[in-house]
Amino acid sequence: MAISGIHSGYQMIQQSNRMAGDAAVDLNKNSLPSSASSSSDPLAFNRVDAESKPAEGKIDKANSSADQTDALIKLNQAARYNRIGATVIERNNDVIGSLLDIQV
Repeated sequence: MAISGIHSGYQMIQQSNRMAGDAAVDLNKNSLPSSASSSSDPLAFNRVDAESKPAEGKIDKANSSADQTDALIKLNQAARYNRIGATVIERNNDVIGSLLDIQV
């Protein structure tokens, strides 16, 4: 049984779409402030917490920055997979076209 290049290309494109969706969800989740997303109060982001220390805020920002970087890397990887899948399909179509030219 022959494995079609078109099938492999479509699988790569579908996988890249899932990866891009996951990365978009991660970016959206990381862009929202954690206190505002968990609270029903729309002004919760504006509250000052007297108990928190400045160093904790820096650690939280570093973690969210790392999470956003990871999500952007996933998004970039999804774009590359999408291009590769499209190239596989295009090459397969070129081969089929060449075979048809030889037959005619």
